[in-house]
Amino acid sequence: MKDLERMLKDKFVHFYPNSERRNYRLRKECIAEGSAGTIFLGTIPNIFREAAIKIIPKQKNCNVSNEAEILKRLDHPNIIKLYEVSEDFRNIYLALEYCPEGDLYNRLLEGAIMEKDCAQLFKQMVSAISYIHGQNIVHRDVKPENFLLSSISNNAIIKLVDFGIASDYYNKNVLSAKVGSSYYMAPEVLQGSYNEKCDEWSLGVVLYMMLSGNPPYIGNSEDEMLNTILNFSPSFEEEEWSLVSDSAKDLVRKLLTISPSDRISAKEALNHPWLVDVKIGSQKVYNYDPFLVKNYQGLNNFEKYVLNYLSFLSSDIEIKDQIEQFINSEHQIKQRAEHAESSPHFEDFNLSFIEFIAISVDKHIVTTQEKLHEVFNYIDRSKKGKIALLDIIEAIDRNIAHDDFIEGLESDGMDFQQFACFVENIFSK
Repeated sequence: MKDLERMLKDKFVHFYPNSERRNYRLRKECIAEGSAGTIFLGTIPNIFREAAIKIIPKQKNCNVSNEAEILKRLDHPNIIKLYEVSEDFRNIYLALEYCPEGDLYNRLLEGAIMEKDCAQLFKQMVSAISYIHGQNIVHRDVKPENFLLSSISNNAIIKLVDFGIASDYYNKNVLSAKVGSSYYMAPEVLQGSYNEKCDEWSLGVVLYMMLSGNPPYIGNSEDEMLNTILNFSPSFEEEEWSLVSDSAKDLVRKLLTISPSDRISAKEALNHPWLVDVKIGSQKVYNYDPFLVKNYQGLNNFEKYVLNYLSFLSSDIEIKDQIEQFINSEHQIKQRAEHAESSPHFEDFNLSFIEFIAISVDKHIVTTQEKLHEVFNYIDRSKKGKIALLDIIEAIDRNIAHDDFIEGLESDGMDFQQFACFVENIFSK
């Protein structure tokens, strides 16, 4: 697993080899089944954080490092967080963010979702897919079971999960493996030649179910159902569609278009009239503050790393306002970046989600003793109770220029109290 350890090294994802075996205190009941493993509720040792522990048997005929490698690259409020990876002789363990309110499938068992609430949830789902496609990743298993809810409220944050069969794609390459859940498969997947647009078809199936409470197609056998998919064209003649807006129906129709080249993309769907003005939660948007952005960009590599890591450790409950502002302002942030590409200060506008949180979050949320200790202990690779310059270089996995040398770092290292002062000084700049 050395390759996996190397891949995870430059992010906030801990890797524990068999020699440092972790005891997650797993509950007896399985809470979910993923494409490559079984998921139990457990507790991350030392920090006592509840997590969903995905157990992937090594003997399974799958690339066990695939999901971890993909998740560590992703940074979006509607995609599940990966906290750490560990292994023993038999299994790989992924410690993932835990969403206590279950998945969208169980919510759909209650029937159709009111259109306004549906739009708030679906915009987040489309945003997640648009984001991963922008990262050259296709999910290939988009379905209600793979969207988890953070709460039972109408303003819930929704999370895309299970990247076990996700794949990279570059230069418009064509995928051929018939993987995923057959009911949500796009016609071109069944035909064995497809690209990222297969995810949009699956989103269309899910949206159809969310708005109507019924599946778009049925069959007495799998062969009959698959034949129906290959020739499907949505109809809205049933009574349950009578109260659904024409705009919502139009988006369903554009997602469930047989030809991938004619099918609307996730990025385009975010600009569809049914979604473009949808706001979630408090309805607040981000008021761009160039002073805060400039201060952040003025930090050295290690200061940014620490501030980003502290922000990463914050729960959705702690940063709910910031998450809602980011989702509500995502289009505005991207537009700002696109318009600023020719500017010499373009980097000031091109904010990732974690940078957005680092810039906008209240310092009292991210500077708790628990978070400070977790970051300190992770950087202290030598476990000597002090952070040395070599620890810092190891933590962020890049060369540190002389002008990035940590101010006030003693020759024998920085202990926890000095580290806490160091963090305090970041917020004073």
